Amino acid sequence: MVEVFDEAAARREEFRTATGQFGAVPLHPPELSLNMEWISPALIEAYPKADAARDYMSLKLIDEIDATMPPEADFVNYVLNADGSHLVVREAVGGYGEELDRGPFAHIDEALEQLGQPYSDFDGDLVVSSVDDYGWERNSAHSDERDALAREAGDAARAQWQNAITAQQRAAIDAIWPLVDPAVQSLDFSWDTEARCMQLAAVIHPDGRTDVNGEHWPRANILAAYLTQPTFTPMLLNELNGLYRLDRGA
Repeated sequence: MVEVFDEAAARREEFRTATGQFGAVPLHPPELSLNMEWISPALIEAYPKADAARDYMSLKLIDEIDATMPPEADFVNYVLNADGSHLVVREAVGGYGEELDRGPFAHIDEALEQLGQPYSDFDGDLVVSSVDDYGWERNSAHSDERDALAREAGDAARAQWQNAITAQQRAAIDAIWPLVDPAVQSLDFSWDTEARCMQLAAVIHPDGRTDVNGEHWPRANILAAYLTQPTFTPMLLNELNGLYRLDRGA
């Protein structure tokens, strides 16, 4: 692991909250269960499993990036994408300083997107080069065998994390519905870009009336913060208003 200098450390701390945590999720075990009887045991159990699966996947993805980097690449520079949610390949350089076509690096961009936001979703020190820039440097010759093994391990880690995050989100959804009037059949959620999670946007009553008022809505939003991967939920995106619809029983 390369040394992380002051500027990189400062970037990392930008994403740390006042409580010392990284990321969006507001409550972590054991805090999840303290004086909050309405938090379901299923969510208390599911969250640390998803968190551990996320950490494991990140390590395997970083190893996959290193092992599957095209053989002709000597070093690669990364840059944050437009909304700052993940890194992308900015340029790749081969022997004698030759700039390489970025086409063969599409799978690297995909893995970087899955890693997420540096210093928040994973250990960003592992994507900082020796000159303290986001990047990758070759430390060993490319191996076809290691390439294949790293891809296999990465796929297995992705599947493990998907199962874990799906269970976490299922537990959060199941805990939200008891907070809502039984007559309500649908909920709308908005995606919080900064926090990278869902927030309750509207409660759809049988008569079509919508609102987000009520004593339980703050609780519902705490639970919605565990909905960080809408792709792995039964919510459907409305392309017109950008809201995610969740129907009871889905």
